[in-house]
Amino acid sequence: MKRHLYTVSAGVLLGSAGCCGNNSSSPTPTSETPAPPLVPTPGGPANLSPGSPNKPTEPRIEKGTPEDRKLLATVSAQVLEHCPKVSNQEWPPQFVIDGDDVRASASLQKAEHKLYPVITVTADLMAKVVEGDEHRLALILAHELGHHLAGHVLNERVSPGILNSAISRTNEFEADRIGAELMLKAQFSLRRGLVVFDRLEELGYTNWTFKSTGDEHPKWDDRRAAIDKERVKLWQVMGEFTNGVEWLAANKYPAAAICFESVVSEFPKSFESWANLGFARLMHYIDKLDDEDNFHFQNGQIVTAGFFKREKSTVRGEDVDLWKSAIAALQRAEELQRGQPAVLTNLGIAHLVTPQRLGMDAEAAHGFLFKAKAAAKDPEALSLAIANLAVAEMAKGEVKNARILLKNLVKDTGKLDTEVAIAIKYTQALALAESKTNEDRQSAFKLFEEYLGSASPLSRWWAAAYQQYAALAKELALEAKKPDELKRGNRPHLQLVTGINLKNGKTVSIGDTTKSLLELAGPGRASKAIPNTNAQRIRYESEGLEFLVDERVLAIMVVGSKANPIAIRGAEVSTINAGELRVGMPETALVALLGQTVQRPEILTPNVRYLYYRAQGLAVRVAAGKVVELMVVQLPQA
Repeated sequence: MKRHLYTVSAGVLLGSAGCCGNNSSSPTPTSETPAPPLVPTPGGPANLSPGSPNKPTEPRIEKGTPEDRKLLATVSAQVLEHCPKVSNQEWPPQFVIDGDDVRASASLQKAEHKLYPVITVTADLMAKVVEGDEHRLALILAHELGHHLAGHVLNERVSPGILNSAISRTNEFEADRIGAELMLKAQFSLRRGLVVFDRLEELGYTNWTFKSTGDEHPKWDDRRAAIDKERVKLWQVMGEFTNGVEWLAANKYPAAAICFESVVSEFPKSFESWANLGFARLMHYIDKLDDEDNFHFQNGQIVTAGFFKREKSTVRGEDVDLWKSAIAALQRAEELQRGQPAVLTNLGIAHLVTPQRLGMDAEAAHGFLFKAKAAAKDPEALSLAIANLAVAEMAKGEVKNARILLKNLVKDTGKLDTEVAIAIKYTQALALAESKTNEDRQSAFKLFEEYLGSASPLSRWWAAAYQQYAALAKELALEAKKPDELKRGNRPHLQLVTGINLKNGKTVSIGDTTKSLLELAGPGRASKAIPNTNAQRIRYESEGLEFLVDERVLAIMVVGSKANPIAIRGAEVSTINAGELRVGMPETALVALLGQTVQRPEILTPNVRYLYYRAQGLAVRVAAGKVVELMVVQLPQA
């Protein structure tokens, strides 16, 4: 006799991290998880005694420690006392410890036309997350019971790609709500239960608003806020810090700055938040420099110092107010916790890129970078401080000092990071080009050529370096290579696309709240995306755009020629556009810009496949050799 297992993801961990139960999109035959009264046999379905569907033919092999099994029995019994029965199921569920990794799941097993509910937790979950705490286990079990009570386990998910994520995210919030009410009725502490989320983050199971739009589970801080109304503001602020860090990692500096501004308004003494806010503003300022600000690129290439773990601007060029606000935030971070190498380095960099009308303060830059060098305790921080200190020496006219610093850099710090190694070639070349000896100038010519062959051709420092290289070639009566020859084989890294510009100049990004979308774009034509969920499509004909949303923006579709083009930029700070994507462009132009991809997933509609560029977060539908739709979307890892 065959049995079937219907599963829904646990709602405890990210499905894409491989830590939830089986996330089947439809009921499928399996014999993975034992359930009462069924006993699996190796390689096949369960065997039941004839006429006795509730009696197993052999005993179950129990997993977990005796203490964990006792805790599971005690907590599940207490929660079940306050849990209503689910009709058409053989109630109550069986609670078992089975499987590996950190996960939990709700499932149904079918035998002789009856449905048997099962709640499964793994031994790893018990050991690493529950840790003997009844309140944590109650939160997990009540959440899984919430999936049964809401009917999620029986509902088939037949939609492809991102729509499945929307369904699952809606289900997770609903199971969280039901589970929270259930555990409180059972006299467990919700506050103590929420430590589950802290333990998951400590174990590395993290997510954030933008990335979680492509996952089947919403981010932890959204779920905390939804569950724990008393501390909603705290969770939201913590979520903003996480989002800000991820926006920095994606080089989306304006979005990152907004996040950290929110954090420092609530926690004005958060050193890390002020440091990150200053970094975001500084990088945004540098990112806005254009070719007319080329004096910033003449003393060597700066290397950014990073942050504590760019949406396209309509106005480019120097922004004095933005520069001043970056300085202010970094100075506040320095006041709160003095002597941090990253903050000192970023203050030095800020004074190297002072707006021209204010005049470069090379002495101030040198002072901060010298302090950063002295404070650096690890090779990475030291190499960043020295590389930028050499640029400050060049800005002061101390070419000999810059050469000495760069010559000793490898010796001082060991193996250099690739970004630093490439950047210092430009600074070294500039310093050697100042020499009066032909040998040094020949070496400078070679270093310029090496730099141009390895640095991103989209970087503004690349363009400045080529001018110096071509001029030096003329002076030395050498033949300079053409730009295209130097760029050949040096395909630049392209920036992740996270949003799109509206015609009013506002930007909507993946992960924005639906409320924010409506405030920025106004009311659109809404239609249901998935029955029995809050997932919607909102279309703006005049913009040539359509948005897939639930509580947040899940995907942005460019569906008409009226839409603004999507600018593709280099991943490094201060880069030029690599090109633009728009509906109607030839497929050959798309491939020339983004390259080839083998990923062709279904995303919104069955049997409709897209070219998917994961690194850029872009899906493209092509027909008859032309681009007919562009989509900004984060899909779960396969």
